[in-house]
Amino acid sequence: MEWLDERPWDTNVYGAGANLSAIASLIKAAGLWETAVEYVKEKQNPETGLWGEGLAYINVNAAMKLRGFFANSEPPIPMPYIDKVVENVIYVVKNETPSTAAEVWNPIILLRDAIKSYGGEFPSELKKKIDDSMVEMVNVIAENMDKFRQPDNGYSWNPYGSSVKSQGVTVSLGRKEGDVNGTNLIMMARQDCYRLMGVEAPLLWESYRDYFWDKIFNAEPIVKNALGCHENFEGTQIGELPNGCVTGTTTGSVGVYFYPNSNENKALKIVTEKGGSTWAKFDTYSGSAYQRLVLEYKILISESDICDLLYNSIGTTAVQTCFISDKNGIQLKNRTSDSGTGEYIATLAKGTWYNIKVEYEPRGLNDTVIRYYVDGVLKKETNHYYNGGNPLKEPVKNINSLLFSSFKNGVGTFYIDDVNMEMYGMTYVK
Repeated sequence: MEWLDERPWDTNVYGAGANLSAIASLIKAAGLWETAVEYVKEKQNPETGLWGEGLAYINVNAAMKLRGFFANSEPPIPMPYIDKVVENVIYVVKNETPSTAAEVWNPIILLRDAIKSYGGEFPSELKKKIDDSMVEMVNVIAENMDKFRQPDNGYSWNPYGSSVKSQGVTVSLGRKEGDVNGTNLIMMARQDCYRLMGVEAPLLWESYRDYFWDKIFNAEPIVKNALGCHENFEGTQIGELPNGCVTGTTTGSVGVYFYPNSNENKALKIVTEKGGSTWAKFDTYSGSAYQRLVLEYKILISESDICDLLYNSIGTTAVQTCFISDKNGIQLKNRTSDSGTGEYIATLAKGTWYNIKVEYEPRGLNDTVIRYYVDGVLKKETNHYYNGGNPLKEPVKNINSLLFSSFKNGVGTFYIDDVNMEMYGMTYVK
């Protein structure tokens, strides 16, 4: 009982349920099954029929993990508060957004095993409630499945990419590609939607055999996204943008041009005008299996009014660096939200090239580290990452873009060159 009480029922009810589910066979072998079932009953929330406070996917997830203590008992033990279970599982499916592929499947298998726990005597009015909701639920579930579909047409554990770890083991770089776990969960969700309605799912292989073979034989080679970002603009035509860089300027202009007073080196030139934003965004890829991300670039601000001029965002948004033009020069600042322009780092001069290096180590709320270097000299170390003003927001780790943008009232001309983003301390196994 002491071990059961030590589970995180109040802080991570899904984790508590997963802990208990993982040793279900050991509990049964030790002759403690009935004790565990009674304990699980006591932890059930009578207001929702689920486990834990609130009504969200974490509560459904916990119930899914604990369902076996009812459905797999011999004989099955009817899940208590079943009317609340049915009502609230349907509510969560219709109103909440799944954050993992498991959350697409969990509600369906939970309802299936809740029915199973009644051993053929499930209340008919509740079965009708489920049946009446299935069309809407299946439509929502199908839409949710699409959130996890990746460019390679596989499904991933996370909506933004593959799972970096599974069962505590690093299994991928977290790229935008399908993974076995996510694809399997989505396929099980499809199958169990059919089974919840009392029919077997059509076998995809039988229905789409020719389609599959055609796709396999004629598939283009899979090209993995390159990690990081490496751009010196030398291969780009004057006035154009390099591959992987886009813009959406409302005023001003963005394009590759020669350095000022030079016909040799090329850089990205951004001219920004008052009244709109002028920006350039680079596609990047970091994955999330790194310990330290390093961004370096050269910048020259050739002219500017006194104004909030421009900012660089790493991802959306992990780190944001602001360049503020005032009477003393260009103030380099670290910003943590849209309010204000952030904390001072260094002062730059107009008309001078600078090498800016940002080291980012996303750890946690209080121990994330950001280091700013100017021309190789450390100017600031801080744990104040961009959190949008929410002190409980964890640091962003997956970096899919680099943005250089003017503020709306920014007026000036600046050049960017030798953009390089690398990740270190990768924890994958080759």
